[in-house]
Amino acid sequence: MKANSPFRSLEDTFGGRLGYTAEDSHSGYNALRHHLLPYWQQRGGKLYRENIGPLTTPRRVIEAVVGGDIDVGPLDSYALDLMQRHEPDLVKQIRVVATTDVAPIPFLVASRECPNEVVVALQTELLRVGEAATLADLRERLCLQGFAPVTVTDYDLMLRWDAEARAAGYAQPG
Repeated sequence: MKANSPFRSLEDTFGGRLGYTAEDSHSGYNALRHHLLPYWQQRGGKLYRENIGPLTTPRRVIEAVVGGDIDVGPLDSYALDLMQRHEPDLVKQIRVVATTDVAPIPFLVASRECPNEVVVALQTELLRVGEAATLADLRERLCLQGFAPVTVTDYDLMLRWDAEARAAGYAQPG
């Protein structure tokens, strides 16, 4: 929310305007909906008078908050880290009032047509990024420590959160 907003908590924003990035975004939609689901269930329905989106990017969410188009919206923590590092004047205009449950950040994927030896070579090199002294400056600028191997099951919680919200009848946050 806006840094100088009269709202002090997420609950204070109920009845206002909620923004979101895109319906196929985990951090900008699904995690938000998962976080709001208990409030929605407790209150028996709609939390916000208006849902505004898709805003597409985390930066656009900040711009909508600062511009007064929305009262509150989701920000991916990695995008926020990058903006705090590279656009501190923009980020000073907002404040974080709630944090969703932890979830894995997006993974890197290759086309099915990409030869397996290329995929393995890329995986090997990406796993070395955290240790390469020559990449220290780049890691700092990208706010990265390195990469970690993942499996498809690491992302099962995203599907579970979506299924829980849909089963409860909570299709769209707000």
